[in-house]
Amino acid sequence: KSYRENPAINQSTLKDLQYGLANFLKKQTEEGPVASFEVGSAVDCILTAPEGSFSEEYYISSIEKKPTEVEMDIISIVFEMALEQGNPLENFVDYRQYIEKAILEVGWQPNWKIETRVDKISNSTICQGYFEDLKNSVGKTVLSVRQYENISKVVDSLKENERTKNYFDRKFIEESQEILFLYQVPIYFKFEGQDCKALPDIVIMKLEDGKITEILVSDLKTTSKPTTEFFDSVIKYRYDVQASWYLTAISNIGAEYCTYPLSETVNILPFQFIVESTTTPGNPLVYEVDSSLIKQGRFGTEDIFAINNNGEKYLIKKSRKGFESLVKEL
Repeated sequence: KSYRENPAINQSTLKDLQYGLANFLKKQTEEGPVASFEVGSAVDCILTAPEGSFSEEYYISSIEKKPTEVEMDIISIVFEMALEQGNPLENFVDYRQYIEKAILEVGWQPNWKIETRVDKISNSTICQGYFEDLKNSVGKTVLSVRQYENISKVVDSLKENERTKNYFDRKFIEESQEILFLYQVPIYFKFEGQDCKALPDIVIMKLEDGKITEILVSDLKTTSKPTTEFFDSVIKYRYDVQASWYLTAISNIGAEYCTYPLSETVNILPFQFIVESTTTPGNPLVYEVDSSLIKQGRFGTEDIFAINNNGEKYLIKKSRKGFESLVKEL
């Protein structure tokens, strides 16, 4: 919570800026996790957040299926209106007046009569169940039973697979004498005179003679695609920026972050992404990031052109900004 509230610059903010000011401002007003990232965020919370964090941040819904996005917007508006008016939270069907206002606000099914629309929403058992969930989960993210089952499969795969299990075996980590595992440790640093921050999922430190000699930074990712196609996600979500930003952060750490002293020369190993699929779990992979991708995340890329048979030049790949230029723009 302290990390989230700190106003320092993070890589997510910088990535929001890469497509222009309008997109950046829109992103700044969005609240809560995007639905498509809920599963990944929950997996992150179970595996890398302090134990007990999941129950504090998430609520498992009693309904097997969530309402549609628009229906959830309507129910949420009704819920907020009930709280603002100081009304005791009663049954959903008792808030017909609020339901009507919410429907008109979001513009749901404008071709239907308003009475029909109110009846449709208020009498829906799925909507009623979701309203009950909101009552029981104030301040938490609501997950459906189906989502939680999927989350459990992903978590089990990562904890049981030979390639990834040692990253998340807390007993193994506690008993390790020469390796330190740190989960979600906030790192605050300066870049170009600006206050910056990073929150890598996993930082692994190797000890020799009581001093830290090597540091490995890893980030846990989930994808809806097979894990062998993870590079598509790297390009789409600019994970090159994230990897480069985290390595810059870790290269700026000082003694205040370490229980043990740093060696005179500390070897920072190539960044890793630990990846599992949310649709076909069972084949988690660990990707080691090449230095060329780290360079791209920091300095960006230029436009790439091709020349056709007529000698005409045309753009085949648009330039992408790195975090250095994004910090200056911000």
